[in-house]
Amino acid sequence: MSFTWNRNTECVKSSPGNFRNRIAIRKSWGNSASSHRNRLIFSLGSTLDLTHQIHVDREMEQYEDILQGTFQDTYKNLTLKTINSIQWTSRYCSSANFVLFVDDDVIVNFKNLENFLWQLPLIEREQLITGYVITEYPSPNRFETKFALSLDEYRHPCYPPYISDPVVVTSGKMVKLFADAIPYVKPFVFEDVYLGIIVSKLGIKLSPVHNHLFDPSGSGVYNWSLIISSHQGKSMVFEAIKMIVSDLHFVTNKTITN
Repeated sequence: MSFTWNRNTECVKSSPGNFRNRIAIRKSWGNSASSHRNRLIFSLGSTLDLTHQIHVDREMEQYEDILQGTFQDTYKNLTLKTINSIQWTSRYCSSANFVLFVDDDVIVNFKNLENFLWQLPLIEREQLITGYVITEYPSPNRFETKFALSLDEYRHPCYPPYISDPVVVTSGKMVKLFADAIPYVKPFVFEDVYLGIIVSKLGIKLSPVHNHLFDPSGSGVYNWSLIISSHQGKSMVFEAIKMIVSDLHFVTNKTITN
């Protein structure tokens, strides 16, 4: 994929096997985004599953919206997927006004997102990075769990403020700053904290203003007209999108089917 895009960009972090989620997004909020001449991209890692890769190759040919890295698409490599997404967006969407980084199990109210962005003062637009901001400085887990970290992995007593996955909205100018900083920041296993570390090193203060518009719980789907995004989880996103399409006619002349 080689081009330069000067409109807004929606970069969806997905996995090779999540075909149904990508279909649902293309036919719902992703279709709305594309109708505004924005660019929709799905960021994936590589897979050893030949069937999945054949399907991804077909998507690449049909939709031309797949960005696939050379790293394995695993939980431990989510930060590499984030890095790849930022670097690609910085290079090929360098003139984008705004960039949305979002997981493929999130539904986005694109109309509310645009209204939110364009009501901001110009200086706030240029320096924007927002989402569901965690400002309570949680401490790293030092115990024997899936998320445990040794002092060698993270020596500080607490994390910097960061935007909790799965939604980050930022300006194109900020994406360029992130990309420039990446070579100087050691990759960290939690991709949302990693971006928070980059933001901290750049001396940028995260503002929690309006973070209630980004719903991490999934309940926002029932207050769809009031939010920007709602995290549904892998098993619920398809049904949630179909419900919204049915209730609000979110997609025009398109039907989402299994």
